[in-house]
Amino acid sequence: MRVKGLVWLGIPADDYASAVRFFTQTLGLEMAFDEAGTTELSAANDDRIQVFGPGHRYFRFYRDRGARIVPLFEVDNLDQARAELARSGPESSASQSRMGRGRG
Repeated sequence: MRVKGLVWLGIPADDYASAVRFFTQTLGLEMAFDEAGTTELSAANDDRIQVFGPGHRYFRFYRDRGARIVPLFEVDNLDQARAELARSGPESSASQSRMGRGRG
């Protein structure tokens, strides 16, 4: 398996408003969507950063597993990636549904 790119980061942020402000005002990322307790931001190449605030279900889900940043990688062989993840042990259940997201 070869990693082709990093396409999404999920970040549970204790200070949600400051995190969103940093990504939009300091880094200039565009807001892709804004819902209760979560905002997804988009870079010019459509890579995404999604911030989760306290109270959002994924904030608690990631924090309960000790995650501070959750990456989603684009890979050249999805079946091989799943097999390698299963052997190596990192938790990947949160990203399994998005793992197959295609990017040309």
